[in-house]
Amino acid sequence: MNALLLLVIVAVISVVLFSSLNRKTVDKISRARNELRKQASALRPYSVSDFLKDAGIADDDHRAHALLGVLAGVLEVEPEKLARDYPMRDLLVISIDSDGNNQSKTIDPFSSELLEKVVALSDKRLWDQKWRDNPELPRNEDDLLDLITKMSVGEFLRFFSPLIKSARESLIN
Repeated sequence: MNALLLLVIVAVISVVLFSSLNRKTVDKISRARNELRKQASALRPYSVSDFLKDAGIADDDHRAHALLGVLAGVLEVEPEKLARDYPMRDLLVISIDSDGNNQSKTIDPFSSELLEKVVALSDKRLWDQKWRDNPELPRNEDDLLDLITKMSVGEFLRFFSPLIKSARESLIN
């Protein structure tokens, strides 16, 4: 009977601690998302057409426009706010104070969501071809996330927009 009582006490304490610790993590991620969105909202708008031209991308490249729209949607800003060659890391990753102990912790609340949306819009055959042509390219999620955060917005668009399904292919699939 004592063992059963001890087991119940340990289980209750575990549930309470797990909920408490998990809530702190969720709060940090939420705070990081809000701060990054606030920073992105404060960026000065710029012409998407001029930005694409400066980045060496044709203004009529609907895939690049769609991809910039996906990035803007993740950050909840207009595409014009992101129409500069900002480092993706500055847009997607933030350091926040870790529990007030003067140590900062890097949090990346958006890269996985962004990659998931990019993959959903991508054509698998185009990815397979890109990997055949460039076998050194990352093939797993963590390495792709790392690659994205090392890019600028222009590099991101130049790399991923050729992999996006055309509008006609998206309607068929």
